[in-house]
Amino acid sequence: MVSLAVAAETAAGGQRELLDLYAHVLSAQMSIFGRRQGAPRLEQITRAQLARGRFADDAGRFVIDEDGVAFGELRVRQRDLQRAARARLAAQQAAPMSLRVAASLAVTQTRGPREPLDADLYPAALERAAAALARLADIWHEGPGRRSLRIPGEQLAGGSFADGAVVFRAADGTSYSGLTMRRMDVIDAVFALKASHAEQVCNTPLHG
Repeated sequence: MVSLAVAAETAAGGQRELLDLYAHVLSAQMSIFGRRQGAPRLEQITRAQLARGRFADDAGRFVIDEDGVAFGELRVRQRDLQRAARARLAAQQAAPMSLRVAASLAVTQTRGPREPLDADLYPAALERAAAALARLADIWHEGPGRRSLRIPGEQLAGGSFADGAVVFRAADGTSYSGLTMRRMDVIDAVFALKASHAEQVCNTPLHG
């Protein structure tokens, strides 16, 4: 086993400020292991947990804020490390990423590095981040037959995200779920928000 931070740094081309972002990219490519506080051994972080949490502290921790759960000592298998070098290419593919996860990345990348996250305010922060992302890239929803369909721009313009960016409600009352973004769009949009110092766009204070 090797450190996830090492794999993320390889994928990020040595840009340490992007380790949390690339840890999310890698988590779609390989298994991630971590140790809960007080646990005797490492355990695999499940896909369901990965979909609800975020990486923090330069890929040193994985946190599920709403449950108060945190994993440290993050590791990947040695045989998977070579995949890190291909992560940038994988990130350019059109594979979907949950909008909630994309919004979590936006919040993490645009807030102050030591600004605490309040679990009660976190869903609203995700909704603001989702709205910011929707101004930069297409948002998709799950349609009939589990097909991925783009939400029309005119619908996005008049609606709002809800339930921690899990649902989008249009002005005409239409509700969209199964929200995703293309992975390549997420990377580009989060980089754009980070470069534009979008703290005010994605966040109001996340602490009481």
